[in-house]
Amino acid sequence: MKQGEELLKLQNFVMAPQGSPLSLPLSFSVRAGELTILTGPNGIGKTSALRALYELAQNVRTVFLPQMSSQRFAIPVTLSDIRSNGSPSSDAATALLEGIELSRLWDSASGGERQRVLLANAFDSEPSLLILDEPTNHLDIKAKHLLVESLCAWLGSRVEKHAAVIVSHEADLFKLRAPAEAVSLQVVTMKEFEKEPGA
Repeated sequence: MKQGEELLKLQNFVMAPQGSPLSLPLSFSVRAGELTILTGPNGIGKTSALRALYELAQNVRTVFLPQMSSQRFAIPVTLSDIRSNGSPSSDAATALLEGIELSRLWDSASGGERQRVLLANAFDSEPSLLILDEPTNHLDIKAKHLLVESLCAWLGSRVEKHAAVIVSHEADLFKLRAPAEAVSLQVVTMKEFEKEPGA
């Protein structure tokens, strides 16, 4: 997959529960080597747009990591148990897991530690397209910087280029931390549908 090659395209997506549109039509392309940040007001349908994109990616090796819930386990599951292969294999995963005690129980680990383990799994799955729904949730500022750096390293790590699409309210963080010479960055904003007065 060459730099800039189009993987797929979302066209005229509208969030319209019960036929009442909440958003204006949304269209954008996903290209190899590119990081796409999807922004917009809460409740406008950003997660639904990610799901629509995922459904389009039938012929693209894709990993979709939804927003992390406060999942708890009735059995003693450790962070190591959650790891897909037990040990880091990619540089991006290694960086994300630095300083984490994988022997710690999932239920006693912080939200940031859980999120970093799940993200490391996503990197190590070697997808062509990575879709992340608000991956900076539960992360402190240091971990957020680490996430951006790891994501950029993953995007530029191989001859066969990857792409990533993420929902985030922190587009400025990615703009500041993503090296322009290594990663192509596009910010796509979902806009609210404005009803006409009296409608």
